[in-house]
Amino acid sequence: MANIKALVVFLGLTILTCCEKEDRISLEDQKLYFEFRYINYAWGFQYLHWVIDYQGKVLLNTTNNSIITISANDIRYGNACFDSVIYKVDPKELDHYINLLPSASKGRIRCEDRHRADFGGNEFNAFYRDRTVLLSSMSDIQDCTNRNNKAAEIDRWLKDLHNTIFSNK
Repeated sequence: MANIKALVVFLGLTILTCCEKEDRISLEDQKLYFEFRYINYAWGFQYLHWVIDYQGKVLLNTTNNSIITISANDIRYGNACFDSVIYKVDPKELDHYINLLPSASKGRIRCEDRHRADFGGNEFNAFYRDRTVLLSSMSDIQDCTNRNNKAAEIDRWLKDLHNTIFSNK
């Protein structure tokens, strides 16, 4: 009986350790962490898309005729489609927001109907364990927000960063 208890405890600790390591590895091995996308087809095509990589570089896609969709493979290995570094995030600041991702990824999404004409759509996203986590989005027909307080903190930070980068343009 003692051997069975010891085996159960050993297996339980092994499983917990493996899960912890998987969480850690998935964040450390990622190449992309955050994203902003804006697309509008009204009155001509408008497209703005940037990501923040593992080094804190804010990378911009300046080729407006190619819409990029981030895949799980891109999250893990990076994306060569972003051709310009437009800003650098402080490493401590980046680490702070990366550490909020596990909690933010568990948030519930709340959407509200909207009736706007020619608004297009924008979204702020985070990447966690090879998947996209919606932080907020706005479109002609609907606004959505991640209700988790850590997701809201990341969302505010990304919006402030966006305003800082593009306030002079």
